[in-house]
Amino acid sequence: MTYSDSVGENVLIVSINDTHDIIHNSSPTKKNLPNNPPQPTQLKSDILDGFSKIKSKIVDKNHLEFYNYVEDNYVGKYVKEKVGRGRGRKEVTVFKDPLYPIKFWNENERLNECIPKTNNFVEAWLKAFSSLLNKHPLVYSLVHSFINEQRRVEADILKLITGIVYKLKPRSMYLDTRLKNILQNYKSDKIDEVLVNLSLIMKY
Repeated sequence: MTYSDSVGENVLIVSINDTHDIIHNSSPTKKNLPNNPPQPTQLKSDILDGFSKIKSKIVDKNHLEFYNYVEDNYVGKYVKEKVGRGRGRKEVTVFKDPLYPIKFWNENERLNECIPKTNNFVEAWLKAFSSLLNKHPLVYSLVHSFINEQRRVEADILKLITGIVYKLKPRSMYLDTRLKNILQNYKSDKIDEVLVNLSLIMKY
C-alpha cells in the first residue's frame, strides 16, 4: 500500500463514520429492525452459553480441537486460577478473554444499524480514488485531490440528511431481509434453532 493509499483510506473511514453519525442521529426511527435485538452484554452471554452448549455435544477429537481453537481466539472461556499465597491461597473462576473479542467480529449490531458488514466499499473507493492519481503524486497534487474528494463526500452527506436514499443491491437487500427475519424470532433458549436457520441461508 502506497502513502496515498493509506492516507486516503483513513480519510474515507473518517468521512464514512461522520456520515453514519449524522444519519444515525437525524433519523427518528429505524425500520425493519428486530423487535428486541440482543444488547451487547446479553449477546456476549448468549454466545458463551450457545457455544458451550454446542461444544458439549462434540465427541470427535479432531472436531474438538477446532472448537478449542475457536474458543481461545473468538469466544473466550472461564478458567480456574489460583490466587493468594500460603494457606490463604485459593482457586477462583475467571473469564479469559479471547484473542479477538466478540465485539470485533460479531455482526449483530451492524445488521441492526443497517451499516455494511464488510469493508468492500472502502476497498472499492480506494481503488477508484487511486486510479485518479499517479503512482508517485506530488504533495500539492495529492492535497488537491483530497480536497476535491472531501467536497464530494460532504455533498453526499448533504444528500443523505435531506432525504435521498441510496438503495442497496437487490442481492444484499435480500440477504439482509432474511437475516433480520430470523433475528426477529431470536430467543436465547432457542439458539439452536436460530443457528440452524442461519446455516441454511448458505445453502438456499
